[in-house]
Amino acid sequence: MKHDDVTLVLQGPLHGKSGSLGRGVHNISTYMKFVGASVISTWKHEGIKPTKKFLAENNTTYIEDDMDKYSSMYNWMNINFQIASSLNGVKEVKTKYVIKARCDERYEDLSMFIETIKANPERLITQKPCYRDGLGENHSWISDHLMGGLTVKIKDMFEKAYNRCYTHDVPHEYAPEFLLKECFDGDNGWVRMEDLGAFLFKMGTERITRGVFMETRGEGA
Repeated sequence: MKHDDVTLVLQGPLHGKSGSLGRGVHNISTYMKFVGASVISTWKHEGIKPTKKFLAENNTTYIEDDMDKYSSMYNWMNINFQIASSLNGVKEVKTKYVIKARCDERYEDLSMFIETIKANPERLITQKPCYRDGLGENHSWISDHLMGGLTVKIKDMFEKAYNRCYTHDVPHEYAPEFLLKECFDGDNGWVRMEDLGAFLFKMGTERITRGVFMETRGEGA
């Protein structure tokens, strides 16, 4: 089902190491089965870009910014660049709800994610966090890979996080997801990875697909 009151923001570097467009960008036509519009918020570069025809056919806004503008901000795990590109994208959103994802990751099915957002409009909804070290579940934790909610609340979260990074009001080596959770005005909720269809997301240098994820849980894909 398509939701015209939801916009998807894809943020971050546009290309993979090979120089090709990121998996998330290639997945836009799939995303558009679920959302009314999308925004690509990335960095100035000399590489390949989506064509004007592709952007028009997929109701997608494309914006670039200069990374150097944010290099003096607090940075741990590229949090400054994630927050800046996310905020730039969310500022372009005109719909009631927004989903933030990454240019280098993809999710096949956003239907459950959108249903969860609309059923819990005051909450920050993310994919269920995944950890390599087998940490137990803590329901106050979030994932910063796929997140969404009311546009006004998501924008407020990124603005607060941006200001804290700008003023270096962040503890040393503080994980991005911890800062974003602190900056969100409200509780959070999860959508299980199993409910997102086929997917590819990154944990450090590892690429996690649905098959790999299910194998680690001792289940078939």
